[in-house]
Amino acid sequence: MNYTDWLENVPREIREDPLWNQEAYRLALFAADLAWHDTTKLFRDGRTVKLAGQLFEAVGSVGANISEGYSRGHQKDRARFYEYALGSARESRTWYFDGRFVLGEAVAHHRIQLHTQIIRLLLKMVPSTRGYALHEGDAEDLQGLSDAVEPMSPAKLQGLLDLVPIPETELTEYGTRNTDHTPRNPLPALALVASLLLVTSSSALDWPQFRGRAGNGCAPQADPPIAWSETNNIAWKARITGRGRSSPIILGERIWLTTAVEQGVVRTNIRSDDMQVAEHVSLRTVCLDRVTGKSLWEATLFDVPNPDPVHWLNSWATPTPVAEPGRVYCDFGTYGTVCLDAATGKVIWKQQLSLDHQVGPGSSLILWSGELKKSFCTPLVVERGGEVQVVVPGAQWAVAYEPLTGKEIWRIHHGRGFSIGTSPIFGHDLVYFGTGCFKPELWAVRMDGHGDVTETHAAWKTLRQVPVMSSPTLSGDEIFWVSDDGMATCADARSGDIQWQERLGGHCLASPMVAQGRVYFFRQDGTTIVAKGSRQFERLSENRLEGTLIATPALGEHALYLRTDTHLYRIGH
Repeated sequence: MNYTDWLENVPREIREDPLWNQEAYRLALFAADLAWHDTTKLFRDGRTVKLAGQLFEAVGSVGANISEGYSRGHQKDRARFYEYALGSARESRTWYFDGRFVLGEAVAHHRIQLHTQIIRLLLKMVPSTRGYALHEGDAEDLQGLSDAVEPMSPAKLQGLLDLVPIPETELTEYGTRNTDHTPRNPLPALALVASLLLVTSSSALDWPQFRGRAGNGCAPQADPPIAWSETNNIAWKARITGRGRSSPIILGERIWLTTAVEQGVVRTNIRSDDMQVAEHVSLRTVCLDRVTGKSLWEATLFDVPNPDPVHWLNSWATPTPVAEPGRVYCDFGTYGTVCLDAATGKVIWKQQLSLDHQVGPGSSLILWSGELKKSFCTPLVVERGGEVQVVVPGAQWAVAYEPLTGKEIWRIHHGRGFSIGTSPIFGHDLVYFGTGCFKPELWAVRMDGHGDVTETHAAWKTLRQVPVMSSPTLSGDEIFWVSDDGMATCADARSGDIQWQERLGGHCLASPMVAQGRVYFFRQDGTTIVAKGSRQFERLSENRLEGTLIATPALGEHALYLRTDTHLYRIGH
């Protein structure tokens, strides 16, 4: 295959856009198509599954950010996105170097050269739009515009584009297969270009699923504000139609969350549970602009007359969506799961698996290696020592499986716990999980066992103010959690030794989060308590917003995205 053949298959709508005149953009789209083959090869090797995801996201972000920058009217805004593209191109080059032993030296060398050309073009584009010099390190790279940073000569570039090596795994419309011949043009990515341009813009921090990429509520590199109020440090406040307990998720410049527009809601007791019934619910997904909070689209996915009752603290829109470039997956439990085009909200597919929740749907989907995973509580995929495990706490037992086959690896009996609302987290080679009702415990379990490990692999467990609803989080050598009635706890993550406990002054159902060595605890009355993530309790601030806060927030680079029962806030500028 070669670049010339590829050009003939690019849709006319893309070629007729003025953006197509940018050479860096054309090469970035070509590189993104090649990445479909390359990441497929990496995904098939268990050692490089994570690398495949990193590479795919980085390569896709290059063209997306060039597109976003080109569309901005302000020069500095345009330069900012070109710089994002520059960072993603450099990151892509690094991932190709790391994957050279699986992809092969020829493929890795070619892709590194291709991304080097994109980098050199971007280095010439950024200063002209910035209006002032690059950062010091880049300025040194550009000094004199020497041959080392000049774009390739036309002859050298043509040679690079005429002979394009492809890894042995071919991507077809039916999946993957091994091949020892030169494959046809790798064009499946172009069918998704419009979606990818909108959702793969590289922000410094994405939050594409419940509690972030690692599922633990931690983003050490994030630096959200410490103090705020309704009138201070609020970038925007957007009213959300309906009601839901799902968390917002973030990918690039877009935010998604689910909601339920309810009619005829009545609070009632059912089998001694505090429940609510409704005459009708409309289950929807909302997409907002991350920077402005403006609503971009709202899609009605299911209209449900007389839905099953849910607990008063729950909702009909509690599971958090999960996103990948071009796609958003939204789950509403028994009412159905939907795959949406991330850019438009158009339904790609729907699936319904009926079940009896008793108190309503709660757990969230996770996405791993192209597959959606779900269990009674939100599961966790852990990659350690060359082995991948999906950990699923359930009633009486917590079990680890091979995620691709479903084969059981180990199980541990944790007692009589059930109705588990917490999700597990991983750190220090331990998996931590709660045991649910009625006397919740927090367990730490070593993951190197096989079979029944009840007597051998429990590192520690505690009954000390453990929540039923929220999940723990980690900061360094400490683990933090908060009970449903608002007792915050810090313990040594390896031993379980309690370091401190502190009353927060109200009920807490959202899960705590960690950023910049700080722990953010969220009270149900809309108050956030920020404390130092250390072995001695130190309250840094107490911040009150209007409304009820049950949904776990999301983190951005310098922002906190917090959902109340009526609004979504971006805290920080």
